Amino acid sequence: MTTDSSTNKRKLVRLLCNASFGDSVLTCSEQSFVAKSINYNHQGICVFTFQRIPEVDTLEIGFSYQQGNEEVVVDKIPCQVVYALFTETGDQFGLRFLWDDIDPAVQERLRRIEALLEKNSDDQDRYGLNHQ
Repeated sequence: MTTDSSTNKRKLVRLLCNASFGDSVLTCSEQSFVAKSINYNHQGICVFTFQRIPEVDTLEIGFSYQQGNEEVVVDKIPCQVVYALFTETGDQFGLRFLWDDIDPAVQERLRRIEALLEKNSDDQDRYGLNHQ
């Protein structure tokens, strides 16, 4: 994966969530919502949900990543909603983890998920079309 600024304008690459990445659980306004994990790096995540969730500035998220015998689980990660797209078929959210409010041990788990996801991503088959 290249991080050359001429081909990737983002400061950190967003890694496409593969089948090892579990659904996310969003918690806001004392309610929980299941969301599909779309892309990820240790500073944030993009998710899609078929349920309308309340319009909020912050929420909490939990998810897991399992690769072989290793499972990394994070829960109740505080996030800021930095992007929201509301459509008739579902809603997409870009969430930034509120890094200063996250325990260092949990920060390390977020980095570990990114490392595992990066190790197991295939830039030549980004959407899994060659593995049918």
